[in-house]
Amino acid sequence: MDLQISGEYVPIRDKPFACPICNKGYMSKDSVRRHQRMECGKEPRMRCPHCPHITRYKSNLVSHIINRHPESEYANS
Repeated sequence: MDLQISGEYVPIRDKPFACPICNKGYMSKDSVRRHQRMECGKEPRMRCPHCPHITRYKSNLVSHIINRHPESEYANS
């Protein structure tokens, strides 16, 4: 599997920045910092008010609500 960046394909295995805790690879230092702050060793915090779905990011929760609960007020705003 490859990743497209600015018109170039980069093999997934060629991610130059790794988390020192879990060794997960990333394309930028900022991505590693975000991973350490939001993901690494942490449980998801964002809970859907309509079902048991849980995610780490608010943007993923908003997408979930819009797609899975179109009748909700969040999806209609």
